[in-house]
Amino acid sequence: MSRWIRDARSLMDLALIMAAFLVLGGVMHLVTGRIVSATIAGASLGFLVSESARWRRERTQDRWVRRALRLEFAHNLAGLDSLWNEPDAARSEDDASLTARQTRFFVGIYPHWNRALWASQVGHVGSALTDEEIGASMRLQSEYDRLMALRDRVLSRANGDVSALRVDPADWAAIESLTTNMLRQGNPIP
Repeated sequence: MSRWIRDARSLMDLALIMAAFLVLGGVMHLVTGRIVSATIAGASLGFLVSESARWRRERTQDRWVRRALRLEFAHNLAGLDSLWNEPDAARSEDDASLTARQTRFFVGIYPHWNRALWASQVGHVGSALTDEEIGASMRLQSEYDRLMALRDRVLSRANGDVSALRVDPADWAAIESLTTNMLRQGNPIP
């Protein structure tokens, strides 16, 4: 459900509650007089003001969570992009050694993929993001996990000896596919 629909429903709920208080105030006015009516009107106005303030706080929190998650994903993708798209050295087809990209990917310092904000704000994700954004974010995280699993599998075959590192063409094709797909899809939170 879209957060705009949830917001509209929240406003409609507030309007219905306010209408109920006004009807109750009108009935009480007819039955008991003006003092009770004024008390109910004052209470309903106070309730409406407090609910409005709560709604604004939630909207502000949702905007903050959305912005922070967008920045976290942007940072993660920028690190992956800089590692992946750094210019490669020329390589002939008969050369069995690793390409410059493969060397960076398996031997170099791999950029840290941060999930701290995603994990700490999981309770607010449902109201801050749309269902499509949540799905796209989860797919991106899952693709990164698969990418790291492939990387770890290739590295485990070499038993820590970089000179013995040989990359299976099928593994490298899967790594290239995952990485280019992640970079092409970009930030799941516009």
